[in-house]
Amino acid sequence: MDVSSFLSGNYLTHLDLPLPLQAWTISKADQQLVGTDQKVCVTFAEYPAKAIGLNKTNLRRIVELYGLDGTAWTGKQLQVYRSTTTYSGKVMQCVRVCGPGQAMPDPVCDAQGNVLPPVAPTQAATEAVQQPVAAPQQQQAAAGDTVWLRGGVYEFNAGLGASANAVYFNKSGAPGQR
Repeated sequence: MDVSSFLSGNYLTHLDLPLPLQAWTISKADQQLVGTDQKVCVTFAEYPAKAIGLNKTNLRRIVELYGLDGTAWTGKQLQVYRSTTTYSGKVMQCVRVCGPGQAMPDPVCDAQGNVLPPVAPTQAATEAVQQPVAAPQQQQAAAGDTVWLRGGVYEFNAGLGASANAVYFNKSGAPGQR
């Protein structure tokens, strides 16, 4: 029995993020009642089904980037990513935001809460996370390169043949060796 529908709610959580790092555009900022608290909420063009109720950390980051007028945030971009925080003495997964191209001040986590290696804060890195196989610099690895495979569905183009359904490594990793 899949219980994921019971974990879903009206607001964006780390479980809703398809990848650890996303570059999303703010489509709306407004004030909403979240539980018993009034919160500033942001909706993204790329995920219009749910808003994120901003905690003070995320709200301060957006204010530092785009100012106190929430109506002026529309059309602005943020990097949205999974991370962890301590709440009531427990480490919990959360959603964090920062500006496009900024270094992420919190660790980036996968869906299970495992901390991922740092991603360079560049547009190319953001695109590589969103479309890993499509990033030209990741098409071919050389001996000694570190290859990161992120969770997701990887579709192969027809040039690889109809039977291509896996990533094939044919290098040993040692210089001068196959």
